[in-house]
Amino acid sequence: MDDKELGLILKDLMSENLQERKRTRRWGIFFKCLGFTYLAGTLAVFTLYDPKDKADKYDSWRRQNLSATPDRFGKVLPCPITNSASPSAPRSRLVC
Repeated sequence: MDDKELGLILKDLMSENLQERKRTRRWGIFFKCLGFTYLAGTLAVFTLYDPKDKADKYDSWRRQNLSATPDRFGKVLPCPITNSASPSAPRSRLVC
């Protein structure tokens, strides 16, 4: 090998090394942007989402009293408690 061939080989190696560094840098920037976007989106979802808005909507069926009471053998006994979830239901203080 003479100096001319060695110079061409080194030039090719250096240009390939430079191209590889550019690719690595571009992919690094891409994944950093992707990670930042994911983090910002997750943060936005958790700060903008207010579970209290939906909780008020579904609270009426969570607070209702039972309309029947099981005994210790599993038989269901009728109970005079009215369903307190409906707004037109009369207030009752009877508890089974």
